[in-house]
Amino acid sequence: MNLGFYLAMAGWIHVAHGARLALWQPWLTIRRPILWILHVSYAWIAVYLALRVLAAMELVPISLATHALTVGAIGGLTVGMMTRTAQDVRYRADLRSLPSTM
Repeated sequence: MNLGFYLAMAGWIHVAHGARLALWQPWLTIRRPILWILHVSYAWIAVYLALRVLAAMELVPISLATHALTVGAIGGLTVGMMTRTAQDVRYRADLRSLPSTM
């Protein structure tokens, strides 16, 4: 396979990830940071793919694309999910402290 094929494929996948993100309607979660952080972090995957295409054309360093994936996508999704889990555990503990109605 040649470089043109890989560039076209990465470009197409970039568009597909952007379309998938749009289908999730992230603008509806703008008032709930615990949700929109997951959307923003997922968007970094599309940014990574775009940067990979630019790096293959030698317009940006490859480390920039790797940084977008590792810090933006993986780091953001990890922190977002840890925060959601921590809040869920705290919420359940608060529910257990309420008096039972049975």
